Amino acid sequence: MIKIQDLRVGDTVVAQYDGVLKQGTVTDINHDEKQISVVTDEQEFWYDQQDLFPISLGEEQLAKLKFVRNDAIKQGAQYERGPFIIRFYVKDGEKHADLQYRDEIRELKGDLNVNTLQNHYAAMTNFHLD
Repeated sequence: MIKIQDLRVGDTVVAQYDGVLKQGTVTDINHDEKQISVVTDEQEFWYDQQDLFPISLGEEQLAKLKFVRNDAIKQGAQYERGPFIIRFYVKDGEKHADLQYRDEIRELKGDLNVNTLQNHYAAMTNFHLD
């Protein structure tokens, strides 16, 4: 489940309807009713927040978002999209990610989801990541 306050229009999520999971894009958020409109390949529909799930950020998802791996990095992994850089590494047995855009760096702990990256990217660059 994704908390409604963690979603923005344009975020990519997985929506569940009648036990079927489909990837889609958030098109509208109704905070009063706690419902989120998501368009999938089939249709646009309003979902409750308990029917939406994050997409784990992995190499496949990064490639879909047009990030390229920098193989010159020795420790951890680094992906780049223009001036935006994501570094993944393990520190004290815990997963970390650094997001860097020009002179701004954000340090995050734990696993990243696609919608979380999209929200940080938009806040740092003023452009939506899709």
